[in-house]
Amino acid sequence: MGEVRIDTADFSAVGGLELFSNASIGDTGAANPSAPNQLQAGTLRLDAGTGVGDGSNPLNTAVTSIDAQTTGGGIFIDEIDAVQLGNTAPVTTGSGGGAIEITAGGTMTLAQAVTTTGGGLISLTTTAGNLQVDHAVTAGGSIVLTGDTGITHTAAGDITSGGTITATTTTGDIAMADGTVYSAGGGCHPHRGE
Repeated sequence: MGEVRIDTADFSAVGGLELFSNASIGDTGAANPSAPNQLQAGTLRLDAGTGVGDGSNPLNTAVTSIDAQTTGGGIFIDEIDAVQLGNTAPVTTGSGGGAIEITAGGTMTLAQAVTTTGGGLISLTTTAGNLQVDHAVTAGGSIVLTGDTGITHTAAGDITSGGTITATTTTGDIAMADGTVYSAGGGCHPHRGE
C-alpha cells in the first residue's frame, strides 16, 4: 500500500471509515478544518507507516471518534467539532519519535491513552468546549494541553512528559481528580483563563 491522499471536495462514509497505508495518510486541502478535502464519518481509524497529515497541513476531519497510530512519523489532525480520541485503541506514534498534534472545534474526550515515543511532543487543543482527560497522556517530549472552557482530569488522566507540561484554559478551571499526577522532566506550567 502506498500513500493515501484525500483530493475530493469531501470524502464521506456512513458509519465507520478505516484507512491503512504503509506510507502516509493526508489530504491536499488547506490547513483548517472548514476547508475542502474533509473526511466525514462516524468512527475513523487511521493506521499509517510514515505519518497522518503533517504540521503545515493537518488531516481535516468531521467525525465522532478517532483511532490513529503510526509506525513512524507524526499524527496531525484538525477536527471541525467535538471528538473522542481513542475508540478501541490508543492514539500513538511509533519508534520514530513523531509528534501528535490534534485540534478540535468542540469538546475533546480522551477515551484511550495518547502516547508518543522518543522525543515526540503532544499538543491537544480545543478551540471551543472542554478538554476531558480520562486516560493517560505520555510523551518523550513536551506536552501542551489547551482547553477553551476548561481542562478536566479523572484519576486515570495522568500526564507524563520527558520535557515540559503546559496546561492552559481560555476560561474555566484546570480540574484534577484525587490521584491525578503531572510528571515532567522540565517543569509544569499551568495557566488558568479568566
